[in-house]
Order: sequence, then structure tokens, then C-alpha cells
Amino acid sequence: MNAEGQILAGSFEGFLWIRVVGKGSFQNSPAMKSYIDQSQAEGSLVIVDLEACTGLDSTFMGTLTGLALRAREQNRGDLQVVNADKRNFRLLKGLGLDQIFPVRPDVGDFSAQQKQVCHALEEADRKASCQEERARHMLEAHEALGEVDEENKGRFRDVVSLLRESLD
Repeated sequence: MNAEGQILAGSFEGFLWIRVVGKGSFQNSPAMKSYIDQSQAEGSLVIVDLEACTGLDSTFMGTLTGLALRAREQNRGDLQVVNADKRNFRLLKGLGLDQIFPVRPDVGDFSAQQKQVCHALEEADRKASCQEERARHMLEAHEALGEVDEENKGRFRDVVSLLRESLD
């Protein structure tokens, strides 16, 4: 996890679950917005889980607001914030955002799903991290082969190119 925070996201039984790990900020709100825009079907619910969230900046809160308003406008569903600690709850309520979307200090109606969803999100994140490490290792190995012999650069050009693309 980086210092800026991380967004873990997945689709589960008719709803999208977004878990903010670390700080919700201008740095990770575009990824959250993009995921929701691409994944939200008509009538789907978006749950934003702040249990592991250490803070929210104004850009992140504005992104949540824009997503909630647009989803309502386009009849695409609703957004709910769950597991907001005292500080995040005060931030959201202080800006009146609890009037735009529900903000809960607990998980509410999703207590049965929370453990399963969080486990699935963390497992998917671990697999992605392992795949990235494996791709970096493979790239370094093939680049080393190319440094040894110019012909190897040609032999492995496509592999190196694909690995670089997958890491971008």
C-alpha cells in the first residue's frame, strides 16, 4: 500500500463495494470514479467502505458527491458510505453530504456480506500484486538476455513489449 491510500473494488451480487485503505484523496479518487462509471449498471448500489480509511480530502468527498448525484440523475442506483469513523463521519456530515447519500458509522444492512467481500477484495489485490511482481521479474530477465546478445533483443522484443505494456 502506498502512502496516498488505495482503492479496492469489486462487484458482488448486484452492488459495487469500494474499500478505501489509507487516505481517500485526489490521488486515488479518479481510479474510484473510473471503476464506478465503468461498472455501475442501472439500479446498482455502490457501497463505499471507510473501515480502513485514515482520512478524506475535499476532492475525494466531492468525487463521492458527484458520483451519487449523477447516479441518482441517471437512475443508475444509489451510493452509501459505511464504516465511517468519528472523524470521517464529521467531515462528511459537516459538508452536508449526509443529505446527498447515507453515511453510517457501521456497516448497516451489509454486515453479512462485509467479511466475505473484504476477504475477496484483499485476495484479488494480493493476486494482482503477485502478478505485477512476476511480470517485473520476467521483464528484467528478458532485458538481461538482450543485454548479453543483440540477437536476443530481437528474439524477445515482443515479450519485452508485452510485459512493459502489462506493467503500465
